[in-house]
Amino acid sequence: MMRKRNGLLGGILVTCMALMPVFCGAQAPVDSPQAKLGVPFLDNAGSAQQVALPIWGTTEPEANVTVDFKGQRKTTTAQKDGSWRVVLGAMPAERLKSVNDAPVGETMTVTCEKTG
Repeated sequence: MMRKRNGLLGGILVTCMALMPVFCGAQAPVDSPQAKLGVPFLDNAGSAQQVALPIWGTTEPEANVTVDFKGQRKTTTAQKDGSWRVVLGAMPAERLKSVNDAPVGETMTVTCEKTG
């Protein structure tokens, strides 16, 4: 027998983002820098909802990195060691009809480019 839960516990606490494929310079020339995401952001990653979401990785030093996810776009410049980090704003919890339902995956797009 299933019990109905109310409030935050009744909502889904983790969103399966199905982050990949991550497109790094998908329309850029072959010599464009490529980004490597941190381990937590590989295929079928999940994230807590209603809290800020830090995203990080590495690429070529001083390359411009842009992260697009669920209507948010954040841009940064990689450090001299190639590391980069952006923080996406908190996203609302997704309420599912049943505990047997799965949330719809979302695609995160990361692009990198180096000017000059």
